[in-house]
Amino acid sequence: DNVRRTVVLAALAVLVAIAIGLGIIGWVARDLRRLAAAAGRIGDGDLDTPVGLSRRDEIGELARSFERMQARLRTDRLTGLANREALTQQLARRIERVRDDRRQPRLGVLFIDLNRFKYINDTLGHEAGDRVLQEIAERLRRSVRSEDFVARYAGDEFVILIQNGDVRSAATRLAEALVKELGQPLVVAGRQVFLGTSIGITLFPEDASGSTALMKNGDIAMYQAKVAGK
Repeated sequence: DNVRRTVVLAALAVLVAIAIGLGIIGWVARDLRRLAAAAGRIGDGDLDTPVGLSRRDEIGELARSFERMQARLRTDRLTGLANREALTQQLARRIERVRDDRRQPRLGVLFIDLNRFKYINDTLGHEAGDRVLQEIAERLRRSVRSEDFVARYAGDEFVILIQNGDVRSAATRLAEALVKELGQPLVVAGRQVFLGTSIGITLFPEDASGSTALMKNGDIAMYQAKVAGK
């Protein structure tokens, strides 16, 4: 009897151990599949969707490494703003939300170009130009709301996405405020410099049916503002 009870208990212990082991393997495999899916999304250019793992072991550390990599890939290294790739994805995502739900606020795009920036680069050097871009980025951060999206598009060009009830009026007010804010002097390399800015405004869906046309319209509007300003 003792032998039989010992064998039965041993068999039960083995079965429990196997069940626990299979459960752990399934748990680990499930999270590894999520990591593999996240790696695939990053490879496809999706830089916003979080991995979503909160483990405290090596797998959790790997997940956090993926999320740090995503953050670096969507951030402009010089200014700390969103970069062009992140802007493209965010613009497409917001356009889709407006298309899917007409109750969503319209979308406004502000296309911003700095005046006289080439002069600073040519006379004070590119290091001074980099400091100017960093200061401009900080002023843009201070000028927008938390729900607005600010990105460095290229060189001395920046883009802001805004959405609220009256986008046209909000975009106009923000552009006027930015003209004043970015027109304030900067001290670079011991010299006081004045830049100024030209801003083009375009709206979705009034002005364009997609992100490419919307950005092109914003660029054209900015160029017209630059010519008119000069």
